[in-house]
Amino acid sequence: MHSPGTTPIFVTGTDTGVGKTIIAAALASLLREHGFDAAPMKPIQTGAFINGDNRKSTDLDFCLAVNNLDPDPGVYRWMLPVALPRECSPHLAARAQHTAISPETITNALDKLCGIYDPVVIEGAGGLLVPLNSRHTMLDLIKRTGA
Repeated sequence: MHSPGTTPIFVTGTDTGVGKTIIAAALASLLREHGFDAAPMKPIQTGAFINGDNRKSTDLDFCLAVNNLDPDPGVYRWMLPVALPRECSPHLAARAQHTAISPETITNALDKLCGIYDPVVIEGAGGLLVPLNSRHTMLDLIKRTGA
């Protein structure tokens, strides 16, 4: 799992637009003000901007801007391991791209981030029972992250 001593924090809510991004940004900011090297992660972004290898998340970009963080492209990719262009439930956005969301992809990226930042503030997509694929929900992802 993650590096010893790192415990990620997971921010979730019931729907799009309930304030998860603002809470994640504020929480990371508060932690940074108190001496922690906190950073955000948006493990799954639907409605993402994707142009070749370039991917952008408005949620992640907001959290980074609030915290004056400008990660290099490799670290940004760990902060945003799953980016899907269709704006809908993660499992449907993945299906539209003829792919499936792998929780291992997300936990591997988190492990890398936890080697740099402590803690990592993870912003979920939708609520606890949002499906990621045919077998996993957001709650399963939270359990796997140890958050």
